[in-house]
Parts: sequence; structure tokens; C-alpha cells
Amino acid sequence: MADKVVIGPYGMVPLALLQQENLTQNDFRAFVALSSFQGTQSYAFPGIDKIAGRANLNERATIRAISSLVRKGWVRRQRRNIGQTNIYVVLWDVAVMTDNDTTVMPLNDTTVMPLNDTTLKRTSEKRTQEEKKAFGPFVRLTNREREELDKKYGLDIVDDCIERMNLYIGQSGMKYRSHYFAVMNWLRREGRKPRTAPKTCKNGHELIVGLTYCPTCGVDND
Repeated sequence: MADKVVIGPYGMVPLALLQQENLTQNDFRAFVALSSFQGTQSYAFPGIDKIAGRANLNERATIRAISSLVRKGWVRRQRRNIGQTNIYVVLWDVAVMTDNDTTVMPLNDTTVMPLNDTTLKRTSEKRTQEEKKAFGPFVRLTNREREELDKKYGLDIVDDCIERMNLYIGQSGMKYRSHYFAVMNWLRREGRKPRTAPKTCKNGHELIVGLTYCPTCGVDND
């Protein structure tokens, strides 16, 4: 009997990246690993150990490869406080080939095919089946839930709430049906109000509180 083939997760690689002569094999491995964590989200925050495991590299080589990608403009990295993982944004460039030259242009909203009803239905089904990830020993959230919390309240506020919730669950044994709604309820009781008018970068993309650059296009915030 043939062995069962398991597909996924996977990461995307833009053609322009394959045409870069100054990237090492480890750079490619780290890029694909980060791409697989980011998926369709605006950013990702996996630990070095998880990135190294997915890239099949040791942690020291992974750190060097990520720093190389940052220097060469393919990844944006936001360092956070001690004990918190870095935030990574994979930047997508598309190489447009012609007979005479090669023009590199950034991927923007106009290059994305509009969604139809079938695509929206599949996207909705995928959201409901999205795997929850650990944020500490007890709190579990999907990437989309974490991203929405960060947009509403800011990275530092959400991180503090999650840390306190992990301590409370560990101490009391309390169980929540949804950690996403539990975090929002805790913040509401503490008087935290979600942002009503999110700021945008100069290209019109929504900014996330706590980031010093746009997670969509990588433009620095003024």
C-alpha cells in the first residue's frame, strides 16, 4: 500500500525573487517559510524555532537568512519587547518580462482578480476551518482573529491582555468557549474602546497600531 501523501502548508514565491542572483539557498528557505506563515494575512509573528523548523535550518542560520532578506528588501521586520516574537511582513514584487527589458513593479490591489460568489463562499468556509494557534500556554486564536484584535486595540494592549489571560486561566482553571471574544470582553470591561477611524498610509492602506510601517505595502509611517 502506497504511503499517504500529506499536502500543506505551503508558501508562495514571486518570480522576481527567483531572478535575484544575490540570494542564497537559505534565503529562499527562510522566505518560503515566512510566506507559509503569513499566508493571506498582512503579517505573521512566528518564533524563530518555528521558522527554522519549517525552513529545515538551524536557528542561527535562520536568523542570518532573515536578516539577509531584510537587508535586501524582501522582508520587513518589527522587533518587539523581550519575550515577544518579531512581526514579519513578506513583501511581494512581480517581475513583468518583455522582449527588451524586465520591469519590477509592486503588487497592488489592481493586479488582484476580483472575488466572485464562489470564491467568497470558499473563503468563508476556509475561515471557519482555520487552525487556531497558541499565544501562550492557554490562549488560542486564529491568525485572522489576532489580526482583527491588533487592528482594533493595538499590538501592545492585546499582548498585555493575552498575557494576563494566560496567567488567569493557569491559576483558576477557567475555560472559555472563544478566547477571541473573551479578550474583547476583558478589554471592554477595562474601558478599552476599539478604534473607530483607523489611520491609513499614503497609499490608502489601513495601518495597525504599534507598527512603524504599513503591513500591506511596507511604507514607513510618518
